[in-house]
Amino acid sequence: MAPPILAIEPPIERLCLGMGSQNAVPSLVPWYCPAVGRRQIRYAEIICALLLMLGAPRALKAQPAAGQTAAELFETGLGAMRTGDFRAGCPMVERSHQLDPTPGSLFTLAECLSRLGDFVNAIKRYGEFIQHYNALPPEAAVRYATRYAASQAAALKLRGEVGKISLRLPDNPPPATRVFVDGERVPRVQMDQPVLVNPGTHVVQTRVPGMRAMSHTLQVGAREHHTLQLRIRRPIEGTPPEPSPEELPATEARDLTWVYVTGGVAAAGLATGVVAGLLMFGEKDTIDGNCFPDEPRQDGAIRCNPGSGAEEAKDRAETLGAVAEVSLGMGLVSAAASAIIYFVGERRETDKSSISASFHGSPSSLGIGFQSRW
Repeated sequence: MAPPILAIEPPIERLCLGMGSQNAVPSLVPWYCPAVGRRQIRYAEIICALLLMLGAPRALKAQPAAGQTAAELFETGLGAMRTGDFRAGCPMVERSHQLDPTPGSLFTLAECLSRLGDFVNAIKRYGEFIQHYNALPPEAAVRYATRYAASQAAALKLRGEVGKISLRLPDNPPPATRVFVDGERVPRVQMDQPVLVNPGTHVVQTRVPGMRAMSHTLQVGAREHHTLQLRIRRPIEGTPPEPSPEELPATEARDLTWVYVTGGVAAAGLATGVVAGLLMFGEKDTIDGNCFPDEPRQDGAIRCNPGSGAEEAKDRAETLGAVAEVSLGMGLVSAAASAIIYFVGERRETDKSSISASFHGSPSSLGIGFQSRW
């Protein structure tokens, strides 16, 4: 499958496609037309490249690409599995199975989860595959007979790699009592069966509306079986009850996307400016030894010895100077913007606040603007 094409914002795309041509869009950047001069065109080219850098992180973040088919997602996930990157491959295979549920994708998802170390969910997926297989007509089941046997063997083996927690509620618990293991609710009808957990640390919570949640943390190893006697903590008299998670306002974690974007642009701009500056000074010896500022030509330009390469060195130095100037300016502005966003930003309520940024450049100035809404 061909790699996804980086998405470029239409105004930037038009700016770059029109660079140095008569079809440029004057309303966007009136100063990059050829008639204005070579130096202005170089500035425009440099700023265009920096603006394209802003679009790259956002495009790369969009993996897997929106609109991918189930088959494309499956092949991408399978490719990641073959390289051993199960953490990236499993979500793609799972998404593929959601779009187009097939026995093959279900079995592959179970295999991926098993190799990822998520034994509990792998057992669940193997169980779903076995149930699906048993419901197939005989002529269709033949195709999956080998995977059916493999699923049975894998599920049996993995049950020896997980731990178990048996949960015991106190006598006569309130009817609304709810039990959660690692944030996932355990239905009351399943309380008489041990809960399977992956080896590691687990948190069990008992929640009752109007009462404070009671938490238990325990370490469970492979093939270990723990029995936990749950308790319900009564509220302290005069103290308001702790709200349940369902009663808490929906919030989203602080979005640091623009911090990373502006920080990346700052690093790239400063590095580019330093390198361009060093290269520019590397042309100094050629220019000083072959050009004579005190003896200008008739057109006012500095006279240089023909065939010495000084004219080319002078052009290169001019271009590198423009690159250094624009890159360092963009880098410093972006670094300041990144710091402002990081230190001023706060946790935001979902869909109630936003922050946007815009970049502006011209032959004589660079700027970055931000707009926030709370």
